[in-house]
Amino acid sequence: EIGSGLVGSEMCIRDRDKLMNMYSESYINADGITKKKLSEIAKEAWLAYPDVKYNQKIQFISAENDNATVITRESIKGDTSMKVDYIPGNAYVDSDAIIVYYLKKNAGEWKIYSDSIIHETTSLKYGIAKDIKMSIDAPARAVAGTDYTASLRVNVPKEYLAMISINNETIKYPMDKPEDAFRSIKADSVQERILKANDENKNENAIASIGIAEAKITDSDVNIKIKGIALLTTRVNVVKQCIERDVKEDENI
Repeated sequence: EIGSGLVGSEMCIRDRDKLMNMYSESYINADGITKKKLSEIAKEAWLAYPDVKYNQKIQFISAENDNATVITRESIKGDTSMKVDYIPGNAYVDSDAIIVYYLKKNAGEWKIYSDSIIHETTSLKYGIAKDIKMSIDAPARAVAGTDYTASLRVNVPKEYLAMISINNETIKYPMDKPEDAFRSIKADSVQERILKANDENKNENAIASIGIAEAKITDSDVNIKIKGIALLTTRVNVVKQCIERDVKEDENI
């Protein structure tokens, strides 16, 4: 049956062979990830997230002859194995995505030959950042080389201050660390930045890095201690620019 146990069960039991058996040898997704690279990503993800809860719900199935399309909503939540030296405890991951899978039937078996993520948000939080409500918003699609706005909202408790940066980078694995310097968040708890979509027609993430700090002020010094950090991402799928041809030029052809 199409979609029965699609990806989800193998992700839960961490069986890489069974997971990869669901994919065609010619598989490549909208981010340019091949089957070989996907296998490497799955291995790394299971090491980083050994105890997370994975959930998948099928939203839509369409099939005709030997081709099928399946839309799912998938989430990952739980403690990870990731740590930083200056904050006790492990990071907590919370990810939500809507994915379109494209399948072909070959010798009676359905195989995924491509997929496209149309929505994806992820947060990775350490320390007290786990208890603070925060979110990043950006358009789901942007035209290559054009500007768009990314907005960050953080409900910072009055006893803390937040230092933030907002950036964007093309989607790759593993993800690079954002290079922006931290800036203090505005009093209204909303920070925006205009970003330029890459001109390489590659999908990208809008990324917010947040540091939650406690400031202790004395007569002679200001001591700032980081109590929590968070990395928020939201996917922006980048589409090619449409070049309009001159009507008069067309008429002269």
